[in-house]
Amino acid sequence: MFGIKTKLKKLFRNKFITSFTNNGKVSDLMNAFQADEFGHECNIENADLGYGWIHYGLIRQQKPKNILCVGSRHGFIPAVLAQACKDNGFGHVDFVDAGFDSDKKGGWTGVGYWRTKIGRECFKDFGLGDYITLGSFLV
Repeated sequence: MFGIKTKLKKLFRNKFITSFTNNGKVSDLMNAFQADEFGHECNIENADLGYGWIHYGLIRQQKPKNILCVGSRHGFIPAVLAQACKDNGFGHVDFVDAGFDSDKKGGWTGVGYWRTKIGRECFKDFGLGDYITLGSFLV
């Protein structure tokens, strides 16, 4: 693995990676939103978000009020963005996804997750509901 978590910690000396470095919390988020080692270069066992740390660090450092996230199979990156907003104490992610299933034309690698009740409630269940909104066309 790339060890991105370790590199970011050394680079920024924990200036903005403070609230989310509990390995149990990181692993829980990765499991809940199905982070994968191929697309995200992450490692659940080591609580390494892989490329997710870049997203998290950018939001923690830049502190934007509004973030637009377009598309996600199971919500890993939108969850990381919402967690960064939560750790900042403000900010909001507007997340849109067509909710296509790979069985349908144009579905690419989609799983239709955002059209299910579980998909629509997952951010709330993880304590991120105040920091993220799913596009209404998904319902």
